[in-house]
Amino acid sequence: MGVVSDLKRRTGVGAGGILLFVLCLAAGIVVAEIYGQVDGTDRNLPLFFAGLLYGVGLLGVVSAVSNFPRLLLVAVGRRRGATDGLTAVTGTVETTAGTLTAPLHDAPAVCYTYRILDETADDEDESVDEQDDDDEIDEGNWSLAAMGEDGVPFTVYADGGTERVRVDPTGAAYHIDDRIEVMVEAGETPPDRAEALRREADIVPAPGDAGRRYQEATLEPGEEAFVLGRATADGGLRIDDGSPFVVADADYPSRVRGRVTVGFVAGIPVSALGLVAMLFAAGAL
Repeated sequence: MGVVSDLKRRTGVGAGGILLFVLCLAAGIVVAEIYGQVDGTDRNLPLFFAGLLYGVGLLGVVSAVSNFPRLLLVAVGRRRGATDGLTAVTGTVETTAGTLTAPLHDAPAVCYTYRILDETADDEDESVDEQDDDDEIDEGNWSLAAMGEDGVPFTVYADGGTERVRVDPTGAAYHIDDRIEVMVEAGETPPDRAEALRREADIVPAPGDAGRRYQEATLEPGEEAFVLGRATADGGLRIDDGSPFVVADADYPSRVRGRVTVGFVAGIPVSALGLVAMLFAAGAL
């Protein structure tokens, strides 16, 4: 489930989106087999490439469908502004309960997320295309070793600094895109910052014959943050639980909008073209 959670954090596509992709892909293949003349023992390269095109288009459609509900919530929250109930605000971060030290940045932060990826040993006689499914999901020949997050309460000053919204991010979903990475090659000694993050994740050192990637994203005091949640009027607006509850960098709404726009505009015609090509290659057209 760690890979699925990581995928949802980075793309907005969770378990439901993965299931939708698999069902739609299977449905397209079944349709081609039913209406076409497909012999499972033959190597039909046109059918293979048509199916690949269909799958690429479906990726866009699934991304759009998965992110569309969040896009609607962001739009409604922004229209309501900083008020009691569902709200979405963008503003400057200020501390209210101190800061954390982000291990990889070695800098004060109110929130940070991290990922640690281990290099997957490849058989010299195998190609990258023959790797297992988990590795294909998780960045080729790198597998997810650990992921995590931490945060402390902070305040967002929205509407040009006139509206104060207190945020306790303990139960929030973090979507912070300002990521840095430290790459440690096989046999190299990790720098102190990478070692600090490894200890934070509580995982063993990497084997001497494998590389490791350390990634971290932070939300720091003075930066612009985006918060979506259900605010309560408790001596001022406060967001600390409920659903939806998102803490992100200020560009998060535009990323969600881009996934939906590109997914529908490009994904639908590409998947439709792929399906027609599959039917043609299968002899159904």
